[in-house]
Amino acid sequence: MISFYNAYFGVERLSLNEIKSLLYLIKTIRVQQPIKPNTYRIVISDLSRSLGHKRVKYTELKETLFSLQNKTCSLPIGELLIDYPLILEAVDSQSGAIQLKLEPLVIGFLSKIHKMVNDSEIAILLTMKSLYSIMFYILFKDLIWSGDQLSIDEIRTLLAIGDRYPQYGNIRDKILIPVQAELKATAGIKLELTEHKIKTRVTSITFTVSRLYSHLHLNDNADYTYLLVSEELKEYGVKLTPQQFAAWHPFGDYAIQAAILQVKNNAGVKNALSYIHHLLKERVYGVPLNNVSSQTFTCLYSYLEAHRGNTSIPSDVWLEPHFKRHLESMGVDKSMHESVWLQCRTKIIQDLNQFRNNNL
Repeated sequence: MISFYNAYFGVERLSLNEIKSLLYLIKTIRVQQPIKPNTYRIVISDLSRSLGHKRVKYTELKETLFSLQNKTCSLPIGELLIDYPLILEAVDSQSGAIQLKLEPLVIGFLSKIHKMVNDSEIAILLTMKSLYSIMFYILFKDLIWSGDQLSIDEIRTLLAIGDRYPQYGNIRDKILIPVQAELKATAGIKLELTEHKIKTRVTSITFTVSRLYSHLHLNDNADYTYLLVSEELKEYGVKLTPQQFAAWHPFGDYAIQAAILQVKNNAGVKNALSYIHHLLKERVYGVPLNNVSSQTFTCLYSYLEAHRGNTSIPSDVWLEPHFKRHLESMGVDKSMHESVWLQCRTKIIQDLNQFRNNNL
């Protein structure tokens, strides 16, 4: 099993400040135009405030940013793993800011984290006190662990704990219980642990993760969706502004993707922007649904469109196994069927009811 560090940052061990600095850099890459090719400007006072410091820790944070020049990440190039420095060059601009130059491949590598965590989530991660809380959160957002049963050795490997906590009781008291408390208090994450024992010895744990209602808004990664939609619309010569996307966003990721697909399938569309806006305003694609992966979208779209002509209401008891058989026919791994159904259930039921009403 690969460790958290190798999977997400390409290095075996980073300090709390180093991981937070990388998260801040990820956010900066998304919102800031490079001041020079592949070069970004980090204002130390802004970084310090984002980390929750009452006073600017200039020297400490400057040293942290410069230390990243000595860290390398392993990136897959074909079948090879090539080491690249996380930061090619760090330059003190003598104006309270540090200029960081990165390899283009490293920029893309870091940006993948932003697919999982939005700017609001990054702001919360930057204030967390525990390195392990940050690690758990990103693992959960990448759909790892929730509902999974992991052995204690697998947990050691994934978190790169090594021999620091020789007994499970140490891991529970020093890592798991503090992480439970911090994730709930800061990000509204409810983490439940089910211990599995052989006699009296805990050998594995099942992690169950849910989001408190008060923090459900954090599940919506509008920032990343905007980037994806903007790139798709460039094909039609359309430059989507943040203001235009903000008007679309309440209709949900699913509806936006479905409307764009309709444009792709309709060669007669002259004004893609107006056509998409019309489809969304008319609520052609039903109940809003966000955070839809491309695979989930493809499965859900084909399922709903096949039932758009329905004049009857299928029962909930019938729908669940029927939809899961559809997922299986679409090549979705069986371990994902339950989570996909739970994500799509409300939309499927309400959309099918609306189809029936429209057809009567």
